[in-house]
Amino acid sequence: MSKISARGNILFNSIVILLILTAAGLYLRPYYEHYAMQKAFNAVLKGGNDLYSAAQVYYIAKRVWPSSMLDLRDNLGSAKLVSDWVAGDKRYTCEIAYGRGDRSTHDMMCSSRGRFKKVLLYQLLLSDKKLNKRYCWAPKSNKTANHICVEAGGVFSHAVGGQIEPYRVYQLKR
Repeated sequence: MSKISARGNILFNSIVILLILTAAGLYLRPYYEHYAMQKAFNAVLKGGNDLYSAAQVYYIAKRVWPSSMLDLRDNLGSAKLVSDWVAGDKRYTCEIAYGRGDRSTHDMMCSSRGRFKKVLLYQLLLSDKKLNKRYCWAPKSNKTANHICVEAGGVFSHAVGGQIEPYRVYQLKR
């Protein structure tokens, strides 16, 4: 009889430990997601700012803003070029948009790669009128992404309809 109760105690203790670990995981999940998304967005910020610096060097030399990443290959090095239009590394990708729609502005859009791709977007304007304006885009329904934009110094600017869902756009103050 003591063997049965000892096995029962071991089984009961194992179930209790699994329940405690599951509860801790459920409690800590939002904190981990915030941390992971913040880390991904910091990589996007750093990569976007590095590309912006390369675009400034190009502008000083040529007196025009680059129209593709191919224009920046001398300042970037081949390691960061993914294609003629995209630059980045395993953490982020950036592209230069020239004259999107009816606008004749240049802008650089960056997003994190991996799990949080397209959740947070970082936009840098390259046009002469709005030079050095920076924006953080977050899906309206994602509270964590909106919170990260505000933490980065963003002030709500406007809302934009996206392909899947509307984004809130925050202007980043430097």
